[in-house]
Amino acid sequence: MGIQITSLTPDDRATWETLWQESVGGVMPKNVIDHTYMQLMDKTIHAFIAKDGDTLIGLLHYVVHPVAGCIHPVCYMQDLYVSPSNRRKGVARALIDHLASKAEKRQFDRIYWLLENGNDDAKEFYKDLAISLDFGLYMIPIKMKDRLNLPQ
Repeated sequence: MGIQITSLTPDDRATWETLWQESVGGVMPKNVIDHTYMQLMDKTIHAFIAKDGDTLIGLLHYVVHPVAGCIHPVCYMQDLYVSPSNRRKGVARALIDHLASKAEKRQFDRIYWLLENGNDDAKEFYKDLAISLDFGLYMIPIKMKDRLNLPQ
């Protein structure tokens, strides 16, 4: 049938939750899932989903925000995930292309995202799609200290 890219709707809740939990290794507590879904529905966080027929096969979450030094907003692509059985079939590219089209229409200054250093498959995928900047990521994990087992 082919890949269809659409916005997330309330009818997609159950399949979105299953796929998102899969993307994060099934570690999200129910209250975090509920809160995230509320933010997706009120458009604090935005989402596109990829379907093949009625089956949800991929998702993309993004946040639009202002940034110093730019007139137009920027877009942080927070989550991009495709179910393992649907990888290497153009799903991730279709989701990113859909976001890029929206970004052009809305005149975002740029789309950016983070990538784990060891994710070589994603690095290979992105090499012809985007430029890689040589930056380190630092954070002060205010609410994450317990989960990361950091010294207090």
